[in-house]
Amino acid sequence: MNSVIKDVIEDLENNKSVLFSGTACQVAAINSMVNEKNKNNLYTCDLICHGVPSERVFKDYLKYLEEKYNKKIKEFVFRNKKFGWHSHIETIIFEDDTSVSLEFFKRLFYRHNILRPACYKCNYANKHRPADITIADFWGIDEVCPEFDDDKGVSLVIVNSEKGKEIFNKIKDDLIVINVSIDDCIKHTYTLNRPTPISDSREEFWKDYENNSFDFLLKKYASE
Repeated sequence: MNSVIKDVIEDLENNKSVLFSGTACQVAAINSMVNEKNKNNLYTCDLICHGVPSERVFKDYLKYLEEKYNKKIKEFVFRNKKFGWHSHIETIIFEDDTSVSLEFFKRLFYRHNILRPACYKCNYANKHRPADITIADFWGIDEVCPEFDDDKGVSLVIVNSEKGKEIFNKIKDDLIVINVSIDDCIKHTYTLNRPTPISDSREEFWKDYENNSFDFLLKKYASE
């Protein structure tokens, strides 16, 4: 982030318009570093974040897969829409163009053992967003507007400022848009209301992580 903040400030100082997108905490960091004079040319977009997983765990997972299959990974698809938007199946593509589809990292992520500690007490897990526009998956679209749910993914867009409205008005004619209440959004996206809860097994997970193989971790913490 340090180099990104530097680049954003430099571009704004050179009178360029900048669109920065990231998690809410990253947008808040950008907002705090840019002076008021330059904010007119800064546009921001944040993501409704479930929490940021450990980079160390993800890198070790990739290493585990490469050793298990004896192949180098070329691409990692976190949610392969071939299996549908709701499925959350990850596909790992190797350099020889073979692939394997799994659910291990998804399970590690959603069982809340591998998020960064700050994520469990996030100050931005609410509907008061720091960005001009907020985007996310629209979980609950199957209940709120079932005719919109094609299992390929529907986006939620929340406009938070006049600048956000300006941007959205320029593109909305190219989109299929329906208006919904913020209450429907909060009902199905709980991090618009509170942070992701810490897992009761998190401390045990990290003790096991330091003392056992990755295969052991997956069997204990990422099984069905």
